[in-house]
Amino acid sequence: MVAAPPRCGIMGEWNIGIMDKKLKHLNALFHHSIIPFFIVGENTGIHNSPGAFFLTPRFSCIYDSFQKDQGKDFFGGNIALDFKEEKMKTKVIPLLLAVLIGWTWNVTVCEGQSAKDFPTKPVTVIIPYKAGGGTDIGARILTKYAEKNLGKPIIIKNIEGGGSEVGVSQMIRSKPDGYTIAGYNSANIILTTMRKASYHPLNDVEPICLAVCDPRLFAVRADDTRIKDAKDFINFAKQNPGKLTIGTSGAGTSGHLAILALNKAAKVEVKPVHFGGAGESKAAFLGGHIVAIGQTYGEVFIMVKEKKARVIAIATEGRIKELPEVPTFKEMGVDLVISSNRGFAAPKGTPKEIVQKWADAFQKASADPEYLKEMANMGLPVKFLGPEEYAKLNKQEYELYSVVSKELTQK
Repeated sequence: MVAAPPRCGIMGEWNIGIMDKKLKHLNALFHHSIIPFFIVGENTGIHNSPGAFFLTPRFSCIYDSFQKDQGKDFFGGNIALDFKEEKMKTKVIPLLLAVLIGWTWNVTVCEGQSAKDFPTKPVTVIIPYKAGGGTDIGARILTKYAEKNLGKPIIIKNIEGGGSEVGVSQMIRSKPDGYTIAGYNSANIILTTMRKASYHPLNDVEPICLAVCDPRLFAVRADDTRIKDAKDFINFAKQNPGKLTIGTSGAGTSGHLAILALNKAAKVEVKPVHFGGAGESKAAFLGGHIVAIGQTYGEVFIMVKEKKARVIAIATEGRIKELPEVPTFKEMGVDLVISSNRGFAAPKGTPKEIVQKWADAFQKASADPEYLKEMANMGLPVKFLGPEEYAKLNKQEYELYSVVSKELTQK
């Protein structure tokens, strides 16, 4: 039970029986009170119990020391009135008017104040993958700098499962107040084009910003003597149908899509092996449990630098300066240009002012020289887009992948 505010000096007895238990669920509709309104009547059986209802941004009904004749708690924690019909004399119109006043106040004043003051407590960023992948690493670096701009601690929470669907769905179901957002990337969009998902990638989220644009690639272990280059890679796949296993961060990710594109274009049978994130995929790869991985440059950067992995092909229009010796998929005869665009999104209905506060905090962090240096050291290509531009990018990706996924999954 929420502690009651100071009494408001209401004189006389109370009659709050309303249409025989019609207020049973009022407590669920109205909470966190600050606006008082009063219902005064007679012959309710409630004596000498001054108090008041209060409405606040969530319209909660809080009571102050109401008691029944028997001396028991009047509400007992829930509003469920149980008066006899002859005692139902309260006028309903004043109550409804008060509710309307409170609702109007909530919309026009309270939410504006909450957006202005946001945040007033720590915030949570859900990463829908296990720790250690490119999305996780990039988010942890960025939030470390954004935290200074936001003014409150940012808590990273890894929730993997379903190729990222579990974590994204939990964010979408969260209260749209800005206190819970999620890392949101291309894989979260692609997933919905390849199978039925519990969310719509455009309609159920409020895009905040893009933070990283990371190209897709295939890599093998540096000590794998069977595959030295792209040509060996294709030949191995043709000579060993189903035996060239490639790890991904999960079903429906852009790495998964790249594998399907390779199978279709090169007429081979490469087998995707899905994990709960890039970290888990890399561990299996280095342990020799799979032949190759389909990840992004940022996710294999360290392994390449430490000479533990060798990149076979990259999904860009042309070769990149970081890997000038690595051919593109197009050079392999696979018409695939795909990047892992990584950003952040909030639940649908999150106030625009709060979304913009998040975007501003991330944008300032993205311009920090120390942040840029740290991201470069991790091989994560920084690219910032605000809410509107990021929403357009998500729409473009959804339209593109809806067509590509349909083509690639047709048998």
